[in-house]
Amino acid sequence: MPLKPVFDKAPLTMLTSQPLRAGQARVNLPALTRLYAQVENRREPLLLEGTFRLACLVKADAMQSPAVTAIREAAAAQREDGSFALTIEDSVYVLRAVWALYEAEAKKEDLTVLLRWFQWAAKLWDDIAADEYVRAFPADLLELLEKVYRITGIPAMLKLARTLSASTMNWSGVLTATPIQTPVSKAVSAEELDAGLKKENGDLEGYYTRLALTTNAAALADGARAALARGWLNGSATEMNAAKTGWEKISRYHGAICGGLTANPMLAGGNPSTGIFNDTLGAWAEAFVCAGMGAHAVWAWDELERLVFNALPACVEETRVQLVQRVNSLVAQETQQGSFALTLGRLARGYALAIQSAVTAWVDGFAVNMLIPGKYAVCDNKIVLTIDAQGERYAIKMHMKNDQKAFFHMRLPAWASSSEILVNGAPTAEYRLVDGCIGIERVWHDGDEIVAVLEQPVMRHSSAYHQATYLTRGPQVLALSADGDWAYALCGNGKVTESGVTASFAPIAWKKGNNAPVDVPVLPELTGDIRALPLTPYADTPVRIALFPQGDKA
Repeated sequence: MPLKPVFDKAPLTMLTSQPLRAGQARVNLPALTRLYAQVENRREPLLLEGTFRLACLVKADAMQSPAVTAIREAAAAQREDGSFALTIEDSVYVLRAVWALYEAEAKKEDLTVLLRWFQWAAKLWDDIAADEYVRAFPADLLELLEKVYRITGIPAMLKLARTLSASTMNWSGVLTATPIQTPVSKAVSAEELDAGLKKENGDLEGYYTRLALTTNAAALADGARAALARGWLNGSATEMNAAKTGWEKISRYHGAICGGLTANPMLAGGNPSTGIFNDTLGAWAEAFVCAGMGAHAVWAWDELERLVFNALPACVEETRVQLVQRVNSLVAQETQQGSFALTLGRLARGYALAIQSAVTAWVDGFAVNMLIPGKYAVCDNKIVLTIDAQGERYAIKMHMKNDQKAFFHMRLPAWASSSEILVNGAPTAEYRLVDGCIGIERVWHDGDEIVAVLEQPVMRHSSAYHQATYLTRGPQVLALSADGDWAYALCGNGKVTESGVTASFAPIAWKKGNNAPVDVPVLPELTGDIRALPLTPYADTPVRIALFPQGDKA
């Protein structure tokens, strides 16, 4: 059976684009390689899909990786009736990993594993839909059903998806209607919440259960995916826009400048010293990828790019993965080695899917959503793109055996103050600009090259938190090393010098506590002269200040 999207398969909503399949993208990103090294030999169901997708991105012989062996062994344990001797949650994780293998090789035996499980599940669907994990977090299973349907067109897949959609938590209502402003911990203590959760025993209609879910940053990300999956099923604009509506509302009060949300699990405002649980980063990366598949989704790629260039690489150290990262921190971040499956599993899956989706397939061509250096196979593997970055110059070169007519679509990053597009070395007027994206439709030849020259000035931004401010250059947030003196207010914009980026700072009185600065002072008094200090990329500065008070001369 050919593995290609069935774009015209009614009645599922047609997506603007589809992610590349596992094995169609290869990159050389140090953080991704470090993360793969930490999960390569893990066999927990939650880690299987992400580990395999990472292997496809960073290894030339991905099909020989331990992840493939682990997935094959898990699939071989399928019972005669199609079930697994696992919880429903772990069974879904195994099935998603098997689907990733099917993406890479299109082997009928992998698709058969999926179909046999769904055939078994259909007989017990009411019980499965009532499972606590499935009811609260239906996205994993809904997405899998829709993927299998898009390939096979089997009506039973669509029927199961509709039944599941109707019986699980209404996340679009949560994302669009729930007021999420003040820290929940100020209204409900942790002790009261724990007691309430035990009493309600997983009842999704219970006050404390809903409170715990609707204020959990990772759960909200999974809810955004569930709303999108339901929207693709029923065509509801409300469902398909819920992710954007919810993100705009939540991030306004709880967003982290490096991407993701602060203070999981109980949203506690945008305090840069509170921290981000890093499993949340993987969860939101997946949510942005899903949102990016629809129309008018430039916002999702903007947010995903912020994660990919800042928070995601920052949480993967040489031999450890951080549990929590702080935007402002005076010590190295808290890490865990080896056993923290939730953080590793969500990071591996989300990070891999984010990079795999830097380029996506269109019905009549392909889209470059993020300019991440690497190789990408598009147009049913008839064209291989290589993306290379040298400063402000991004080159996209095409390799093919035969000429191909295709629509080239590229998102122009919001951080580019100006842009110039060259085709084979010459300026071109062929492209059209729509919703912040360029499009060129033509017959492409082997060796054709598109170059985007994107100006990357240092830009200053305002934060909703305590009138604080931060600096970026291109997609990267800039940080001040906190290894020495750190109590400074930002007193102007940054500038690019021969040795790097500097900005004007002045010392202030700024207290610290729990190895981090306390609340960012609002318009503090300067206690010394203004001086130029060097800045470095957020992800390369583990002990850092990245969200600054405004100096009175800012």
